Amino acid sequence: MKTIGSFEAKTHLSELIETVQKGNEFVITKRGKPVARLVPYTDYEAEYVIEDIIGQFDSIRKSVKGKTDIKEYINKGRKY
Repeated sequence: MKTIGSFEAKTHLSELIETVQKGNEFVITKRGKPVARLVPYTDYEAEYVIEDIIGQFDSIRKSVKGKTDIKEYINKGRKY
């Protein structure tokens, strides 16, 4: 991922947008510190969908933690 200063990003915004449309990403810095990320819109959407799914799995995992024991299920299955 390329890094670009905020002044340069402002000056060359249309070129940056064209480059991002082709799939490239940029980190925009201000006084040398990262402040923003410029990514293609489709990647942006996919990233949030993935984060949402991971969050849902985490909450499911927390809600069943301690309530089920896989060893119990294995032993039950061996009885039959």
